[in-house]
Amino acid sequence: MKRLILLALIIPCFSVLLVNAQSVQVYKVSLDEKKIANTHFTKTKYYLKSFKNTCSQQNKTLEETVEEYLKKSHWSVDEKKPWINQPWILPLENESDADIILSGTYNYTCKAIEGESVYKEKIGTQRLPYFVTSIENKVDLDIVFTFDYKDGSPSQTDTLSWHKKSLRAPGKKFTPLDELEQDVTKYAVSKIKFYTNLKSSDKVVLNFPKVKFKDKALKTKYASIKTLYKERKYLDAANLINSLYQQQPSPDLAHALAISYELIGNFPKAAEYYKIKTDFHANVRMKQNNKLLDYAKSLGYEPTFIDL
Repeated sequence: MKRLILLALIIPCFSVLLVNAQSVQVYKVSLDEKKIANTHFTKTKYYLKSFKNTCSQQNKTLEETVEEYLKKSHWSVDEKKPWINQPWILPLENESDADIILSGTYNYTCKAIEGESVYKEKIGTQRLPYFVTSIENKVDLDIVFTFDYKDGSPSQTDTLSWHKKSLRAPGKKFTPLDELEQDVTKYAVSKIKFYTNLKSSDKVVLNFPKVKFKDKALKTKYASIKTLYKERKYLDAANLINSLYQQQPSPDLAHALAISYELIGNFPKAAEYYKIKTDFHANVRMKQNNKLLDYAKSLGYEPTFIDL
């Protein structure tokens, strides 16, 4: 009889469905402070005034490609993306609205240098010398950017350089001059792309809390967040958790919602929900997040937060 009473007390507890905590690996984007310290792109809007050569040898393809890239609309703002994933520099068509006036020059040489090389060939006990006409294909590129600031800050310059050569010699791969010419244009764009990208991305593991659900359908939805984060659908995951929280508010779901807000860059909202239930690791992360936010604002960047 005692066992039956005990079972009667235990069985109702199983009407509450428990979803185990999930460790979710995500890519968290943040500012690269070291990189920002070494560049002069520290304001959000610029106007490209010119990009011209400063030497006798001109490369029209290089000029047009670089200028097109620096004016490209792929740096336009996408309101569906978190602020940290937005472009930090925006090209403008109107000089009067820009924070920075950018002008660029390049010095370019591409030439083949002929010479004579001496090699020795072993025959018997002797090493007989022989002479060949050597050709060294050589490309040199220096791009100089000048930054003039509307707020009166001192003008700054940065130089991006690329040097490549290929020597025709026995046993060595020889790159034709036209290939080197093509490479230099590709290089210039990739170098500028790297130079203007002021962000870094790191893998982090976040632990979502265990949550009790009375509804099996809600449990299944909560379990699916791991897949959403694996696919980098952070906003979809945040909307899902927000929906669950509206249907069944709880401290555990508040914590999960705080993590979601944190990952889409809405740090003020994340802090609001972390107050309901927080932990040591969340506190450490939020200190770093707020430091990042203050740093962004100090550079003249005004984040727009996504709300759910």
